[in-house]
Amino acid sequence: MSFMGNMAGQKALAAHGKGDYKKALPLYEEAFQKGMDKPRLLRGYSVLLIRMSQFDKALEVLKKMEQSPKLDAKEKADLHVNYAIILWKKGHLDRAMEI
Repeated sequence: MSFMGNMAGQKALAAHGKGDYKKALPLYEEAFQKGMDKPRLLRGYSVLLIRMSQFDKALEVLKKMEQSPKLDAKEKADLHVNYAIILWKKGHLDRAMEI
């Protein structure tokens, strides 16, 4: 667990929740570099990346989220939905529908 990464992630999530994506993105990037590992924060970061069409980075974040031992059933479902959205946006509708 990265205390500093998760603290920075909390700030990013707060900015994201207020719709301040320009402020949230660098905060999420800093948090991710510092080892942010809470699934809720990683999910928020992946959603913002998807909204900004940064699909490859979003996949990287989702892969880290998937490895979390703290992942509950709802977070697993959210992860699969976000993964399917990325596949769809990248033109792989058939694969997205399989998820």
